[in-house]
Amino acid sequence: MYILLGFFISIVIGHFVTKHFYDWLGRKSGLPIDKPEQNKVRVPAWITGSVERIFFTFIILLNISGAAPAMMAWISAKLLINWNSNQIDDDNKTAWAFRAGLSGLVSMLFAVLGGCIGRLSFS
Repeated sequence: MYILLGFFISIVIGHFVTKHFYDWLGRKSGLPIDKPEQNKVRVPAWITGSVERIFFTFIILLNISGAAPAMMAWISAKLLINWNSNQIDDDNKTAWAFRAGLSGLVSMLFAVLGGCIGRLSFS
């Protein structure tokens, strides 16, 4: 039962809290909610976030060593992939990157929380 609760917290609660944090951080930093696009096709952020939380919830749930470095590597890779993906003239690229990085950390926090709650099933 704890496994289902862990995944619910990771996927559902994690989605809404991360989105709220992303929007709040954007308002605090003066960035718009969404980045201006130039007719680019993108994977929706909610899909990326859900997949990463599911994956890392399993990693934590199964107590696989190296979970924390893997999470940081994933966030770094995601930021590197997106750093130059929007070839728009935006003086706020660093602010966008920090907003994405901090939101990624919040997302990973819910993966850890969900995985730890799910591990209670094995206690």
